[in-house]
Amino acid sequence: MHIATLIATLALVLAGTSWAGAGAGDITEWPTVPGGSPTGIAVGPDGALWFAERGADRIGRITTSGDLIEIPLPAGGGGGPTSIALGADGAMWFTEQVTDSIGRIDMGGVIAEYGGLTTDAMPMGIALGPDGAMWFTEYGANKIGRIGTDGSVTEYPIPSNNSWPTDIVLGPDGAMWFTETRVSRIGRIDTTDGGVVEYPLPGGSLPSGIAAGPDGNLWFTAPGTNSVGSITPSGAVSVLQIPTPSSDPVGIAVGPDGAVWFAERAAGKVARIASDGTIAEYAPPTGWSGPHGLTAGPDGNLWFTQSSVSAIARLELAGPDTEAPTVDIGRPANGGAYLVGQTVHASYTCADTGSSGIASCAGTVPDGGTLDTSSPGVRHFEVTATDGAGNTTTIVHDYVVFALWDGRILLPPEVATLRAGQPADLRFDLGGDLGEILEPGAPYAEPIDCGSGVSAAALRTTAISVGPDFRVVNGQYRFRWRTDRSWAGSCYALVLPFTVQGGATVRLLARFV
Repeated sequence: MHIATLIATLALVLAGTSWAGAGAGDITEWPTVPGGSPTGIAVGPDGALWFAERGADRIGRITTSGDLIEIPLPAGGGGGPTSIALGADGAMWFTEQVTDSIGRIDMGGVIAEYGGLTTDAMPMGIALGPDGAMWFTEYGANKIGRIGTDGSVTEYPIPSNNSWPTDIVLGPDGAMWFTETRVSRIGRIDTTDGGVVEYPLPGGSLPSGIAAGPDGNLWFTAPGTNSVGSITPSGAVSVLQIPTPSSDPVGIAVGPDGAVWFAERAAGKVARIASDGTIAEYAPPTGWSGPHGLTAGPDGNLWFTQSSVSAIARLELAGPDTEAPTVDIGRPANGGAYLVGQTVHASYTCADTGSSGIASCAGTVPDGGTLDTSSPGVRHFEVTATDGAGNTTTIVHDYVVFALWDGRILLPPEVATLRAGQPADLRFDLGGDLGEILEPGAPYAEPIDCGSGVSAAALRTTAISVGPDFRVVNGQYRFRWRTDRSWAGSCYALVLPFTVQGGATVRLLARFV
């Protein structure tokens, strides 16, 4: 029977909360049949969300506009469908925990069930493998199972006894990764030879859900320690604590925004992990709803099941993060000036202005690292920030390294005190005679605010000439700054816009008395 016919004949379309006026962060809920207790959820090839109702022995389907139907398992039922996933054949495959079976439902609503599993296997999680078969966990039999599209089943034992394998996912390395709840381990099974490797987690983790993250690692929920963790394909483990105590995290998935999301069953919340590790939690309108499974909807929103109140929910997201991150470079200052051999440590930060968090913040040297002052010349320091959505920002600060600096004018950011109307001499060495090193008409002076050192643009209409005395003697540049008596009581910057080696503008600050 086709889905459209099922909708009409079963008359199981259920109305949910109105979508009118929904905004980012809003959650809409659609009830299933009472006692349905939906758990697993996945997107089908038809663009609808399909879910397993363990309590009602049904497979449900809801469109992104909220039309919902529920399809009973074949006569006899009692299978206890738990997890569901899209297969390579375009059908939805699901585990039947109670009857030790694997089920398949096509887009016409036709259900087939396959046995052949070990008695009391209690299949739980299920996922599509790289070989086109469905791989599943056998919670009761302590095995990993594989079922082909023809219904043939192969089972692989897990080395640790009574490990309680729960959830499973295809990893970035082409292997299937699974959680071992009872023994607090993450397992990996090679799909070519069935070889299993196990990685221990912090004691008492009791891992439950698992997902392949956007960072190339596997992410898992750990209700035993009220945390969420990640494990690299080589087995290195990191853990994040959940803000709400005793939240009982279960399902986990990558959302449509590219972030990792997980369900807090006991706390009645769903939560998002930004790329910088911060966790934001969202509570549905119905309290203690028991969120369980999650998936990225084709409409750009997060969909999840609510097992305690028998409902399907949708969390509206703000849409993709298109805002570029920001970069703040404290050192080197743009136009900074230093001496050869001077020890200067870089200082910079990056911040995310969107919703995906900072993924990386990398400079020419690491934050706190030593700048290059090994030889005279113009240097260029660069910092690039990348957020979790791939937006980038690059900021460049130019600075100058002098072999010699001599005179009454000081290196910035120091402020020299000069007598107005008297010339101030300056001698510096950039490593020899480099020819014309400044822009035409430079250097020039401009009035500045004495408190902040910022140019007082309202006071200057044109650059103030400071005299032609700029020359090279024995490879050193010499300059006499001709000042004016009217400058007494004010502050000026002597501006040196260098053009060599990519250019940099150095501003020398002076207070006149």
